[in-house]
Amino acid sequence: MSLSTAELSAMRLDGEVVPLGDTFVHALSVTTPESRVRSLMLTIPHTHVLAGHAAAWVHGCAALPRMLDVLVRAHVRPVRRTDPRLRIRREDLHIDDDTMWIGGMRVLTREKTAAALLAGSACDADDEWAARLLMAERCSADRP
Repeated sequence: MSLSTAELSAMRLDGEVVPLGDTFVHALSVTTPESRVRSLMLTIPHTHVLAGHAAAWVHGCAALPRMLDVLVRAHVRPVRRTDPRLRIRREDLHIDDDTMWIGGMRVLTREKTAAALLAGSACDADDEWAARLLMAERCSADRP
């Protein structure tokens, strides 16, 4: 079943649906790392790895950032950037140690995400808080 833009707008105004990434979900549904990844699958090529604050968001430990950090393994040709929100960077990843499959996409592990947030040149209190949550595995499964 496909909804028209008008129907979706009415449901959003009524509070029946809420935004989740690039999609909408029922307001009472529980979001999971898998549902967060699926909400970005049209934006991020399947050959790329979700990283930074976007990975922290998938793990439930941060808000969805405006810019989405994605990594491309050194030997993989990057897909042409189609969305201006994507910040693509090449990195030599140990795919089995540094990433995990979530909902059909590779995402940095909790540990690698926390380390990357803390190592950033603009590391601030939000980065430290997200890194602590990632390492403590106390992220909320239903955080928007």
